[in-house]
Amino acid sequence: MLRSFSISPLLSMRSLLVLLPLLTLTACRSAEPPSELGVPTEAEVQLLPLTGPCAERDAELSGLGWIGDELVLLPQYPGRLSVTSDTLDAEGVGRPSGALCVLAKGDLLAFVEGRYRGALQPRLVPLEAGGVAGIAEGYEGYEAIAFRGNRVYLAIESAKSEAMQGYLVEGTVTHSQEGRLAEIRLDTQSLVPLPVQARIQNLSYETLLATPRGIVALQEANGIAVNPMPEAYLFDPSLVLRDSLDVPTLEYRLTDATTLDAEGRFWGLNYFYPGDQGTLRPGPDSLELIYGTGWTHQREAVVERLVEFRLNGDRIVRTDLPPILLRLLGENRARNWEGLARLDTLGFILATDKYPTTILAFVALPR
Repeated sequence: MLRSFSISPLLSMRSLLVLLPLLTLTACRSAEPPSELGVPTEAEVQLLPLTGPCAERDAELSGLGWIGDELVLLPQYPGRLSVTSDTLDAEGVGRPSGALCVLAKGDLLAFVEGRYRGALQPRLVPLEAGGVAGIAEGYEGYEAIAFRGNRVYLAIESAKSEAMQGYLVEGTVTHSQEGRLAEIRLDTQSLVPLPVQARIQNLSYETLLATPRGIVALQEANGIAVNPMPEAYLFDPSLVLRDSLDVPTLEYRLTDATTLDAEGRFWGLNYFYPGDQGTLRPGPDSLELIYGTGWTHQREAVVERLVEFRLNGDRIVRTDLPPILLRLLGENRARNWEGLARLDTLGFILATDKYPTTILAFVALPR
């Protein structure tokens, strides 16, 4: 039996769902959503099966980034994926290193278009981190990756205090004679701290944008209750802080973004796990109020969606396009999406960390 309780008129439907017992939510589900006028369509999530070390749950994929026609899957802890570099040290010995996971665009396109059978096996590319884990005090792994020419930029999460401290580090990219990504080597001298915004444990910066002016870092928590005046920070290519950019408030978490298109637009991953209710304290969801919400989202406290933004001078704004809602698993089971990349004009590649397991997926762009 449900106990009676009063509800503030400002409490969002999403917050109300978090408070209801999971059994009630489960009972409301239907196996197939009916066709209803005014209910936004939810996008199907097409799984892209993986095999090899990068498919393991402990890979904890935390970001995606394109360099040429290769998609880099960033593990939070690359040291768990050991590989020997083809680049030799002064004594002619290959350096043991952590690794990143790499997939060819051609294989992804072939799978999405039905021309590829079997599982995708990312190859391992060495990451020579130069001891960054020991330099970034309280190091808790890498959370975002972006490429700009032959330079790479990584965001690091570090719990050096009650507030999560973010860092940026840059590195160089080496290619093989065949033009494939061969190695990434980080420059420890480039390590710079990111300003602390929302003082929330285990939340810092999870999104990097490579722009013509430099690298933009976006905070993960931008909700009205925890970060009422969110900012992004622009660093020049040498990681000198140059400017701060206004950012619209966005409830829940912002966990990754695509590259910019020719008009400065990009899509961001907007995700909410109900267990974060007390931490994020989400307010009314303005996007849901404007555009409505899909069938499975009406019955779940989970939020899984893509939101489009545009870099507009010294600020980031939301565009007028409705969010792309993902069809949820049901029963309040959440997929912790932490990686997002465009796949040409077809749609998006998404990746989870270890919850509920390592997932790589494709979501088509609405037509």
